[in-house]
Amino acid sequence: MASRPFAWEKSYPAGVRWDTPIKITTLGSLIDPKKAVEISYPTRLQSSFDDVDWEHIAPILTKALTRETDDPATAVLGADAAGIWQFKNKTRKATVRIQPGTYVEGVLLHGKQSGRSYDGLTIEGVKKDGATPNPDPRQVILEGTNAQTIVKGTPGWLPGDAETIPANNAIEGRSIVGLKLENMWGRHYQNNTFFVWASNEELGNERCADFVMDNLVSSDTRSYGLFSRNCFGGKFLNSEGWNHGDSALYIGETPCDDPAWTNRTKIEDKVPCQADPDWTIVKNFTSHQNVLGYSGTNSKYVNISDSSFYNNGAGIAIVKNHYPFARAYGLAEELCASAKEFIRKADSDKRRIAAMDWHFAVTGLVQPLKQLRQREYMLGQGENAPSLLLRPLRLAPVDANEWRSWDVFSDILEEFVSPDGQWFNRRNKVKGLREALRAGPNAVRLFLRNLPDSPTLPQPLALASAGDAAQTGWQGNTCLYFDAIEALDFYVPLEEV
Repeated sequence: MASRPFAWEKSYPAGVRWDTPIKITTLGSLIDPKKAVEISYPTRLQSSFDDVDWEHIAPILTKALTRETDDPATAVLGADAAGIWQFKNKTRKATVRIQPGTYVEGVLLHGKQSGRSYDGLTIEGVKKDGATPNPDPRQVILEGTNAQTIVKGTPGWLPGDAETIPANNAIEGRSIVGLKLENMWGRHYQNNTFFVWASNEELGNERCADFVMDNLVSSDTRSYGLFSRNCFGGKFLNSEGWNHGDSALYIGETPCDDPAWTNRTKIEDKVPCQADPDWTIVKNFTSHQNVLGYSGTNSKYVNISDSSFYNNGAGIAIVKNHYPFARAYGLAEELCASAKEFIRKADSDKRRIAAMDWHFAVTGLVQPLKQLRQREYMLGQGENAPSLLLRPLRLAPVDANEWRSWDVFSDILEEFVSPDGQWFNRRNKVKGLREALRAGPNAVRLFLRNLPDSPTLPQPLALASAGDAAQTGWQGNTCLYFDAIEALDFYVPLEEV
């Protein structure tokens, strides 16, 4: 055998051997900690990580950088590492930067988790350079389909419990002050997309405040898109949401200084919910093609500006007490789909309308919506048969002559119940009109002609474009008055404030 060096070794730099043993190590040990997490200090950028427990954090970041699709180990583990670091470095704040790509995972950040601190944490989508904030949130995708959320170690988790669960949310921040979420698109999650909240149980001593959601996109999630609950102030900025099972934006349960606060007191005893209000700001938010554009339950101190809510629909099922809940929910979903289909057909020129549909399930009959309406409201077979239904209705007519709108419906109903109207306290006559409407336009003409004082039907201004509807009750194959008569038993006038 030829002596050393071999021919191919003659070109090697000094000290380099082809048969040098390979050192076995982990990817985590190769990570430059100064680039793994950017630390923002109040006065200057810090580069010292001497006090970080890298034996604990390195395996986490190793998983995070591999971006394995079968292991939720990217944004969530990067955030977990940052939470550990912040816990050990109380005065410094971390930023988790997510580069362009699709991440199949859910992130749960619990401010009460042992050994973690998430207050002031920023999670942001960045460009490929790993540093520059990404102005296009659609490049950084959190995907909910088949996603899992790590729950091991969070409050309430016990050894033996599942370490992961199907991802309910893209990012959930619980009991965190100052959490920032920026430049990401979340989609296809089981419950919500970007969710910040705090429990209102006093024993938990949780607090959510001063969050920022900026330049986010949410779509195709079952409940809410951007969602805050029981939080003292925050910001929803420059974001968009569509195709949610409920609303793209939900602000709920604004907390008070005193958890026992109530507005059900005497005037002289009233105090504000918050003495120095922390406002929730909504600016440049776009919500479209959802069940609801905006939803808020017991929300206070909310300022909405420069925002658009359009092409959203609502479906409302009014049912008896013991009506099957699952069927009632399904009926509401069918009604919402009906409203959205109405929008699709009626808004071909993209005028940005919203619509609503509803159904009174007074008989308790459990059937699909299409069958119910064919049975109870159609005067014949087929989609083009005369219909007693004016609904679905536009919630805001684009021009004054659009008669298939909530304004027209409510004006008709108001005149039926107005003490100054011709139909006030004439319930038998109203019921007779209802049956005449069922029989068609000619039957309505005859019915009105035979009444002693010849009352006329309510005539909102928009009906001027609806032909002889005020004499027949019909416009083409659509009845304009049946919906209002059906709603009379459920109508409760609201006092103006």
